[in-house]
Amino acid sequence: MGFRPCQWILEYPVWQERSMHLTAAVCYDATDVGLACDLRIKTDALLVPALNRNVALFDNLAETLNYHMYQMLVVANNGVYGGSSAYWPSSDRHHRRIFHLHGGRQTSVAFVQIEYERLRDFLNRPGEESLGRSGEKSIERLGEKFQLPPAGWKSERSRKDGR
Repeated sequence: MGFRPCQWILEYPVWQERSMHLTAAVCYDATDVGLACDLRIKTDALLVPALNRNVALFDNLAETLNYHMYQMLVVANNGVYGGSSAYWPSSDRHHRRIFHLHGGRQTSVAFVQIEYERLRDFLNRPGEESLGRSGEKSIERLGEKFQLPPAGWKSERSRKDGR
């Protein structure tokens, strides 16, 4: 496991009952599988600032960690190399990728705005404990369809209940 003496988790209050928990891992540290395991039930968004010329690796990393961590994932690579992206655990593959910027030697700026209702649904996204045995491919929650959570992922509600 890599050297990580501390991991900051920022709590952003969204409403009284629930906050959004954000954390970051710089470039190569985000490839640590232990980091994803440690943070997947503690955070809602992982931000990866990068200065990496291996754009293909970070494209695949963003999509993979988005699924395994079942949360929002943002990779912000340097404009010289490009390859910045943001993903969210939607069941619709066209809505899962929020943005994906490629291009060399150009500066790109992207803003992500999430409507209040979608953010509320995201923060209360269902976990493995709410899956039925029907073989469904997504979970509908208040109109938002989320991809199936990875094995072992628990929702915020079940974490509080100790399940």
